[in-house]
Amino acid sequence: MTALAGVTPAYAKKLERLGILTVGDLLQHYPRRHEDFSRTVPVIFLADGAKQTVKVQVEQVRRRPGGRGRLATEAFLSDDSGRMKAIWFNQPYMAQTLHVGDEVVLSGKVQKDRRGGGLAMMNPAFERGTTGGLHTGRLVPLYPETYGLTSKWIRARIDAAMDSADQMRDEVPADVERSQALPSLPRAIRQVHYPNDEEELNQARKRIAFRQLLLMQIAVLISREQREHQVAPKIAYDVERARAIRDALPFDLTDAQRKAAHFIFKDMAEPRPMARLLQGDVGSGKTAVAAMAAAMASRAGYQTLLMAPTEILAQQHARTLRPYLEPLQMRMDLLVGSTTAANRRRILDELSQGDLDLLVGTHALIEPTVVPRSLGLVVSDEQHRFGVGQREALAQRSGTFPHVLSMTATPIPRTLQLTLYGDLTVSVLDQMPPGRQVVETRMVPAAQRQEAYDFVRGQVAGGRQVFVICPLVEDSDLIQARSATSEHERLQKEVFPEMRLALLHGRMKPAEKDGVMEAFKAGEFQILVSTSVVEVGVDVPNATVMMIEGAERFGLAQLHQFRGRVGRGEHKAFCLLLSDAEGADSADSNRRLDAMVRYSSGFDLAEEDLKIRGPGDLIGATGAQHGHDAGLLVAGLLDVRLIAAAREEAERLVRQGLDPAMVRAAQGFHIAGSLS
Repeated sequence: MTALAGVTPAYAKKLERLGILTVGDLLQHYPRRHEDFSRTVPVIFLADGAKQTVKVQVEQVRRRPGGRGRLATEAFLSDDSGRMKAIWFNQPYMAQTLHVGDEVVLSGKVQKDRRGGGLAMMNPAFERGTTGGLHTGRLVPLYPETYGLTSKWIRARIDAAMDSADQMRDEVPADVERSQALPSLPRAIRQVHYPNDEEELNQARKRIAFRQLLLMQIAVLISREQREHQVAPKIAYDVERARAIRDALPFDLTDAQRKAAHFIFKDMAEPRPMARLLQGDVGSGKTAVAAMAAAMASRAGYQTLLMAPTEILAQQHARTLRPYLEPLQMRMDLLVGSTTAANRRRILDELSQGDLDLLVGTHALIEPTVVPRSLGLVVSDEQHRFGVGQREALAQRSGTFPHVLSMTATPIPRTLQLTLYGDLTVSVLDQMPPGRQVVETRMVPAAQRQEAYDFVRGQVAGGRQVFVICPLVEDSDLIQARSATSEHERLQKEVFPEMRLALLHGRMKPAEKDGVMEAFKAGEFQILVSTSVVEVGVDVPNATVMMIEGAERFGLAQLHQFRGRVGRGEHKAFCLLLSDAEGADSADSNRRLDAMVRYSSGFDLAEEDLKIRGPGDLIGATGAQHGHDAGLLVAGLLDVRLIAAAREEAERLVRQGLDPAMVRAAQGFHIAGSLS
């Protein structure tokens, strides 16, 4: 990456946070949306709340205080129809960049100027000349970002790399491209970033979506075909054992849990590896079902590995599972990064000797040093697809292919299940266990912020605890959102000085994060100010309020995950959605927040999410996944005919026989981005 102009080693590290390691990755870091700045208007036609483009001349530039300790650069500009103002906050270099007499193109949101009256553009994009370029006067791409990398910077790098689009590996055969009337991949790459018009953009999205749908469908077919030839341990469906497992649980199972367990037991009794996805909202009882599967495997003499994405979640699983399994005399242990060397040696020895029935840990459980004596089941929780290669690696160590149960609390819309998880059988936990509460969700406009703080103060006075979620780690010049670090400081000093507040964000070391979460759970802090790192996190039964700052900046799936962090105890719980969205760009945000208030079911929200977003990226604006992973455009995933066409072509290509390069591409389509 550092061979590309403007990409220093420091910037390369920032790109890595977005999963961008190569020029190909960069070209496949697709825009999450485009701003339409293609039409310019005279100054006289500027409209409050609209996003517009003007071609103007600079008359005056000056610096002034911007409030809250910020500096502002203020420019007075004009065309033949009138005068306007542009204001840039915390960008002092703009005072030296703009000069009286400069011809510039500005694109941005128009707002009323609170100081001088009239209309002004706040933090507009600008370019010299009168035609516009990458950042103005066109359909301008906005990208998933990370701290220190703005869309403007990414735009320039992608433009510099665009000649490499001709070298991109294209897995779609030429005859398929012709039969489906698709543009070439290089053209689609160019047009998805810098489209000539909306029609070209839609065709580019369709082409990229088709490529990825095709690879997905081939991967599904390969996975199914491979499993037909794999041998898994037959774990007998012991009805008496099933009853004993049920009776050992300290609660009554829901009908959905009983049904899911029944089908899992049936799958494990077959000589072919189970590949089942267990999906259900936070708190629907997935872990209990996994415990039942592990107990059935243990009865047949087989071991289970349960893998969680983080150490703290692995620890939580261990705490949850222990009381379920101890009445069944099952032997369980926990292997994580903080496990001492002596304990690690003991655990691995007991696993290899068959003295452990269940080992819980992170994905380090699939490292070569972990050698179970008789592995029968792998349970994979959240954020991770347990792939064919990993299954084969474990099979080489244990002699047979394990059954695999994947669990997710992220609801997958029915529209997408067959496309994304067509190689898995899906079980849905659509009921909540008795006593699990519905979290009351409220939208809090800016005018009611003080009331929200008073409500939080009352909850803390009653002995409860509170989460405060912020969109960013540190303040950004580009995105005017409350950051976790500054918000923690502000809340501690100005709003809740009498309370104990903790801070948590993704740039902290894992041990630091775990320590903060454990201290919060233990009641040492009353309020935890955090970024999205608590989206999937530990149980804090005493937490009753989830306050989400800048709620409009999160996708529905993330908001629902946040909400699932509270209401896990006996006390009534609340989710407060604080939004700063206003004006013309907030319609979709308001629909999302309204959906959060109306729906408590994650499955209903997932369906609503697809309706709201339409063509765009699958993950929303939060950048929660790597940009090139996010290239699965909803434009394609909502197109039933495109999915059917990709499936038909995939089946034909598999019948004809795939070359090794196609097999590798299909199995690793989510790691797309290499150049030939």
